[in-house]
Amino acid sequence: MSFYDDGLRFSCRHCGSCCKGVNAYVWIDHNDLERLSKFLDISVMEFRRVYTEIVDKAVALKSFPNGDCVFYGEEIGCRVHSARPLQCSSFPFWPEYLRDEHSWEIVAKRCPGVNSGELHSKEEIEKFIDKNGGF
Repeated sequence: MSFYDDGLRFSCRHCGSCCKGVNAYVWIDHNDLERLSKFLDISVMEFRRVYTEIVDKAVALKSFPNGDCVFYGEEIGCRVHSARPLQCSSFPFWPEYLRDEHSWEIVAKRCPGVNSGELHSKEEIEKFIDKNGGF
């Protein structure tokens, strides 16, 4: 039995709190590379050269010196929101936030979309966990 057996509420508010000043890596896989390069109408090679870096033999999006995601702009928010990486689209349904109710409340303090909006069932949440491999 988990604290989210009855589901959890979350709707993205496009506020950027998960995109700016985070100083964390956004890991991307081949599917993310393909989708993002197509969205930006550039080759995968060009996308990798301009927007990614290798960290511990894995591909991650670059960040600005202040920790903001390379695709985040204060005026416009996420420039690639409709094609964003799986890690981003599965937020906040990450194992670290679903360990217990306390962990969920910690992310809720950072993200105004947590505990509001759409109700996601336990089954939906567990699909996110399975798909993202546990970011």
